[in-house]
Amino acid sequence: MKYSKKVITLLIVLMTALLISSCTNVGAASSWPGYTVDDGVGYLSFGAQTYAIDISNGSLQWQYPAESDRTRQAYGAPQVLDGLVVFGDYANKLVAVNAANGTEKWKFSGAQDRYIASVELTESFVFAPNTDGYIYALNSDGAMEWKFRTEGPNWTKPIADEEFIYFASMDHNMYAISQTYNVSSLELAKDGSRTLRGDYAWKTDLGMAIVADPILQNGVLYSATIEGKLFAIEIETGEILWSFDNNGELGAVWGSPVIDGSIIFIADTEGDVYTVDKDTGKQIWPSPFNAGGKIVGGGALTPDGVVFATDGGKIFLINQEKEAKTIISLESAIYAPVINEERKILIAPASEDGLLTAFDLEGFEVWSFVPSK
Repeated sequence: MKYSKKVITLLIVLMTALLISSCTNVGAASSWPGYTVDDGVGYLSFGAQTYAIDISNGSLQWQYPAESDRTRQAYGAPQVLDGLVVFGDYANKLVAVNAANGTEKWKFSGAQDRYIASVELTESFVFAPNTDGYIYALNSDGAMEWKFRTEGPNWTKPIADEEFIYFASMDHNMYAISQTYNVSSLELAKDGSRTLRGDYAWKTDLGMAIVADPILQNGVLYSATIEGKLFAIEIETGEILWSFDNNGELGAVWGSPVIDGSIIFIADTEGDVYTVDKDTGKQIWPSPFNAGGKIVGGGALTPDGVVFATDGGKIFLINQEKEAKTIISLESAIYAPVINEERKILIAPASEDGLLTAFDLEGFEVWSFVPSK
């Protein structure tokens, strides 16, 4: 089913309101948790605080800020590199803390709107997308080197390789821009900030807003839109290699695709899971598997298949042969992505019973983290 861009925009607003209002969250919150795992530690932002959690047993290592600040709201998944953890919040602040103890190292306040997406970290830069329409390039000390203007808010995490940074915007475009520029490519503002003057390597219009984080594999970007299209994009030129929408039946995609060998798993908010050939974009299963509830977050690859979670609390595994099994059914809605770490399935339902919970692949709870009040 196809919609006009105005209708799609309205659907995005209505869907966001529906998803947020139906969350059963801990405390006052307006989104679902963002979390990532690095070297045995889960870093999770939700509402007033960001937590570092030992994923072997669910124990708290530190929280930022040390004392709860009810005026703070943060939901983007923190990112980690070389002992630095970086995350943004809804008060337009980007914060870097020490991964070992959570002490603040620097704070960037130059953005004009909230951070929804995660940052991308390289040895030289922090690339931070913001809903004010800019992506900010900061150095390792948190000072802005330059910024790049898109034509809409930026909700997705960038991806960097050795030379370029790739990112998808709500303005419908996928961009590739060089990580470094000559001073002549930068426009100096009165406040001293420097803006990149549209000098991108390429820009590819995908026709609709993108809220799912793209993934990069073997020189190809895989990105899905809120309209319900999955694209394969060649990173050297920005050429669209193929697109998939199941003849217009693929629904809105909020979660990243999952690649299992030569097959891509993609799930939509209709609760349908599709498999697509990675090289050709051809549908593999004759019909999708329906999970019986909205699938908002991305799935997690395991040796046995891909694990997804629904807004009805069902966590299930499905393999390439379309064999599915329910791992466990919870009473909490799940919108955050699923993470598989050492055969532990991490779920962030943001319920009173646990902000982050680990299950084994048989559905037995390993541990649950509940923040102290």
